[in-house]
Amino acid sequence: MLGIRTAPKENLNTSSAEMMYGAPLTVPDFLPNTNSDLDVKRYLAQLRDSVGQLRLIPMSTHGTPKSSVPNDLRTANFVFVRRDTRRKPLQSRYDGPYQVEHPGDKTFQLLIGGRQATVSIDRLKPAHLVINIRIKVAQPPNRSRPRQITPALDKEQSPKNR
Repeated sequence: MLGIRTAPKENLNTSSAEMMYGAPLTVPDFLPNTNSDLDVKRYLAQLRDSVGQLRLIPMSTHGTPKSSVPNDLRTANFVFVRRDTRRKPLQSRYDGPYQVEHPGDKTFQLLIGGRQATVSIDRLKPAHLVINIRIKVAQPPNRSRPRQITPALDKEQSPKNR
């Protein structure tokens, strides 16, 4: 594009850039002037030497990310579990502490309410507890319907016998 603007027009005897700026523009001579085959051969030899001295860089392994689990979480006997549901005002963000049954790479097996549950480490926080006192493990809230206790009817009170 710069060459087109600096080329003189035949009918005007000036270039469009000279008309615009009032003086001719100087175009840098950035193309190498290589007329000799000796220069090309020497350039290729230098290029081969330079490429031959390059060292290989180990490839990155994007497919296998390293898990960044804090050491205190890996060695924790008790953990808190983040509650990902909507919370009431002043309600704790974490439930627990719960006992760790089996720590894994990405999930932990926890003892929650007498049953084993698998929880992602993204939701866990290590519980730093005093060891010499007895730890009360948290129980999850009961979310089932309450049982209706019906009194046992004697055969005499049964509606079928009436």
